[in-house]
Amino acid sequence: MGNCHLYVDKYADIEKALKIFENGKTQRIGVCNALESLVVHKDIDQSFYDGLNKIVEKYKLKVHACKNSIEKIKGAMPASDEDYGKEYLDYEFSVKEVQNIDEAIDHIYKYSTGHSDAIITEK
Repeated sequence: MGNCHLYVDKYADIEKALKIFENGKTQRIGVCNALESLVVHKDIDQSFYDGLNKIVEKYKLKVHACKNSIEKIKGAMPASDEDYGKEYLDYEFSVKEVQNIDEAIDHIYKYSTGHSDAIITEK
């Protein structure tokens, strides 16, 4: 069982983060190390969400987004606490926007199954 997270920090290389997200979410959706939850720093450059929207459209991903990110992702629906802890094993994922890395780590500790999580940053 795996609810695997990817945290994209405000200092992340956007292109690298998008490639990692796309691979982790879409390469093999039915495995326990597939990406299920995306955690994003509130100050990430808008180009991240632009790229994310392209991936969402390309794969017709279903998105469960927090109140701070829902308007940035086309077709996203509101996320519940249950959505953050879910192993989807499908073309579906949750998004949580956070204030800083400490909030990201707290979110991951709360919802992760401890299988595979990653932080993308250049600092």
